[in-house]
Amino acid sequence: MSRTETTRPPAPRSTKDTIIAVDIGSTWTKAAQFSHHKERLHLVRRVAVPTTVSHLPVAVHELLTELRRDSPEAADCPVVCSSSAKGGLSVVAVGIVPDLTLAMARQTALSAGARISRVFAYELTTEDILAIDAIAPDIVLVTGGTDGGNREYVERNSQLLTRLSSRPHIVYAGNRTMAETVCNRLAAFPVVVTENILPELDSANPEPARAAIRDIFIGSIAHGKGLDELNLLIDEPVEPTPLVVYEFVRTMAQSLPRWSRFCLVDLGGATTDVYSTGASAAADGQRVVQKGPPPPATLRTVEGDLGMRVSAPAAAEAQRSFFGDDVAQQEMSDHAAAVHREPQRIASTDAERACDRLLAAACVSGALTRHAGRIREVFTPQGAVWLQTGTDLRGVDIVVGSGGYLASDDFETVAPLVRWPQRDEQNRTVLLPESPLWYRDRENLLPLLANAARRFQRAACVAAADHWREETP
Repeated sequence: MSRTETTRPPAPRSTKDTIIAVDIGSTWTKAAQFSHHKERLHLVRRVAVPTTVSHLPVAVHELLTELRRDSPEAADCPVVCSSSAKGGLSVVAVGIVPDLTLAMARQTALSAGARISRVFAYELTTEDILAIDAIAPDIVLVTGGTDGGNREYVERNSQLLTRLSSRPHIVYAGNRTMAETVCNRLAAFPVVVTENILPELDSANPEPARAAIRDIFIGSIAHGKGLDELNLLIDEPVEPTPLVVYEFVRTMAQSLPRWSRFCLVDLGGATTDVYSTGASAAADGQRVVQKGPPPPATLRTVEGDLGMRVSAPAAAEAQRSFFGDDVAQQEMSDHAAAVHREPQRIASTDAERACDRLLAAACVSGALTRHAGRIREVFTPQGAVWLQTGTDLRGVDIVVGSGGYLASDDFETVAPLVRWPQRDEQNRTVLLPESPLWYRDRENLLPLLANAARRFQRAACVAAADHWREETP
């Protein structure tokens, strides 16, 4: 296998002060050995090999053997691991009102590290059932109704779900008065009932459903993805990569005052994930009405049509106006088609490198624009008010670029190209960062430090702050 490697001079440590973190991606499996000293994690060595999709433990075993060969401290130290390989954790969300229970269902699944494969609002149809079967998700998250509220949609939807040919896990997090009915109806499925994600219209409660999704992944889904064999090699259950990153972003904000308000953009070949923390649910100093459930303190969104390789054609089309005139748009479309056919392709000419830079900037711009909330002025009999949806990022101080491309030296040429609209197509103000500092995850350590934080929480946060280098244009 081809291998990439970063090595640092190791310092003698006991095994309790050493940890190996592993992340299994769809293309690369990465591992790093860290030493813990004076409340900091220090990178000793980082290695990576192509992911062995047919049998994921093979690549992990190779990396552990490599790290342990020359380091006695690595021989018996703890190993923690995350994975987004084999499609990650696929969730279909079923709710009622798009801006209420369904919005909460999306937020809950994404914060649990899931990939939202499809969402269904209001009443399911026979065609919807066929679509869910075609997707074959790992989990169907069923929501709807506040506690004591709407029953009809949950009753109808649970009845239709019995027609599924596949047998996904069902997580029910809706109106608690319907829990027994749902369990009885879907007795042929593995069902978990949690507390309602929206027990009252102004009271979000995502944590029980998040925990249920995580437990299902660890207890059942990991087996189907070949991850259970990794338990022989590691010390804690395999977690979904987006979940450990989400928790790490939240921990950074809580642990380090300088990082209390920031966004992180993780640009990959197939998707662009955006995490934000410390943003506000209401605009300061204005009379604001929040439409829909209030956004969580830490928010994750995923854009499946914005990516550097697998999703490049979709990104070129979605962000078409970003690239300029018709000639430039056609050049980008051609480049996107070429890298889609060869996802491992590395730009080798000035023209290809320029296209990659512009494509990366377009993905970052589009993902942040979609992540941000919106606000507009509306007039009521009581006077003018501001109607806000989503989260207000205007107070965010820092934007961090991560992922293979943004972690590279090319980031300093990408950041100046990033631009976003002040208003959307409905003439609403887009609540994006106003004057952020740009930072680069210069050694692409994000998922590895996020895993290490499961044992050395604050030390991993301090290490991230050390490794993320400012690249403000």
